[in-house]
Amino acid sequence: MFLSAIHFFNALAILDLLLAILCCFLVIKLPLKYGIKFLVIPVIALSSYILVIHGSDVLGRPYDVTPVGEFEFIDYRVAVIDGRKTIELWVIQDKKSRLHIIEHTPSRESELAKGKSRKGKGSREKGKFENKSNTDITASDLVISDVPSVNIFPPKD
Repeated sequence: MFLSAIHFFNALAILDLLLAILCCFLVIKLPLKYGIKFLVIPVIALSSYILVIHGSDVLGRPYDVTPVGEFEFIDYRVAVIDGRKTIELWVIQDKKSRLHIIEHTPSRESELAKGKSRKGKGSREKGKFENKSNTDITASDLVISDVPSVNIFPPKD
């Protein structure tokens, strides 16, 4: 299994290049007309270029910053990569699903665990990172709370 989304994209690029080399080798070895070979090999090279270079734009990559403003909390996980603990936070913000990689702190993890348990019981959770002026590391800058039912089911006029 992949350790993070970044490892997934690296593996995807390597597999794509290997598949492109294999396809080109097979096209060269097959008894086809030279016109077909000269047409197929550039198409394979172009599709590999598009997937490797522009694949992360199409599929998306995680943001390495904390979300700005309010967001709807979906899920999280703690990942340890190269001895560094990070939190992969999945949110919906501005009607778009986004993955953020944020720095791990025990207070953030405990707040996310509480939100995940409430979400498992069926409530929708919203979150926000607050800018604290003090430098107290033990204080949580993440606040996750229930979405009021008025926002979910607006009253009919």
